[in-house]
Amino acid sequence: MFGKLKIKKQKEKQVNTTKNYSLEEIQAIYQQITQNQEVVNLLNAVFHPLVLTLPNRQVVFANKSFENYLQVKHQDILGQYLGKILGCVNPQELDACCGETLYCAYCGANKTFQALEQEDQYSTECHILSKRDSTIDSFDLKIDGKKIYIKGISLYLLNITDIKNKLRRLALRNYILYKSIDSISAINLSIDFAKEKCKNKYLDNANLEIKKIVNNLKKYRIIAEAEENKITPNLSFFSSLGILNKTINKLGKLLEEDIERIVVTDESEDVEFWSDFDLLEMILESMLINALHYSKEKVLCGTKEVEERIIFWVENKGRLEEEVEARIFKPFISEQGLVTGVGTYLIKLLGEGILKGKAWLETDKKQEKIVFYFSLPKLQEDE
Repeated sequence: MFGKLKIKKQKEKQVNTTKNYSLEEIQAIYQQITQNQEVVNLLNAVFHPLVLTLPNRQVVFANKSFENYLQVKHQDILGQYLGKILGCVNPQELDACCGETLYCAYCGANKTFQALEQEDQYSTECHILSKRDSTIDSFDLKIDGKKIYIKGISLYLLNITDIKNKLRRLALRNYILYKSIDSISAINLSIDFAKEKCKNKYLDNANLEIKKIVNNLKKYRIIAEAEENKITPNLSFFSSLGILNKTINKLGKLLEEDIERIVVTDESEDVEFWSDFDLLEMILESMLINALHYSKEKVLCGTKEVEERIIFWVENKGRLEEEVEARIFKPFISEQGLVTGVGTYLIKLLGEGILKGKAWLETDKKQEKIVFYFSLPKLQEDE
């Protein structure tokens, strides 16, 4: 795409890569860009979303495809940082600017900005967990960055390709393959033994593996429906310890011996509240499975009420590498078909996007402790 864009290279004006430019300064740059109607027409003719930013990440121009893609108007995004426009949760939740959080080091967009300080072109994938207007979503993007000059101003031209649909097809294929083939193989093996030995336990194993397949595929279907805003909470009245214990019992039928490592703490409080039982059960299941898979020691869990909010927590022993922690709550999908983080993404997507709760992670490297939390209001707004 960049090979077709012919913009004459001029002497570069010095642009401060850390300065926060005022709206008046941004508008002045925008006016200089739009004076060249040929360039504007060319950028708007490109099917993919395109955005021009200053080296400090502030947007100074976006083509029509970008505006349509995010359903925004240019006057609302001029001067905004790219991460904020995309709704990246890291700056929001850590009260920081785009590129300033610990997790930004592993962001494809951030790597593009850093690379363009030294290189003329750079391409990579970018995976962002987004929260805009209380709606949780994820972006899987291919970003092609190029350093250009317009009116002597140094700018970064970012060509953004949404690879989510393509990757979702790959992810679904691989999710079925990698999550289900082992189970299917176990079914076949169990059935073979059943034919030879005629013992019921082999048939029971086959039945267990079938349940695992159904459980995995159900999660993926729920994620797809939640991303498309097709889920409406079905509220009912139940207790916090009731749903926690039922979730543990359900896992006991799927994970067998692992379930013995789950311990509900004595200080847990039993609180009655309104929520969607099935969605919350799926969230708690993902929290517990994640802890069981990560650590072979005891997994502690519990529930309590704090300021009219119900808090569920799951704790396991271990330490998270910085890059792994940066991917928590994000479905990491690449063009190679790799898919990870589905379980923690489900917690964030359903918990915050549907149930209007709050999911977060706390780690203690000295004590080697990892704790997932999920809180939600005791009274739903619909009540």
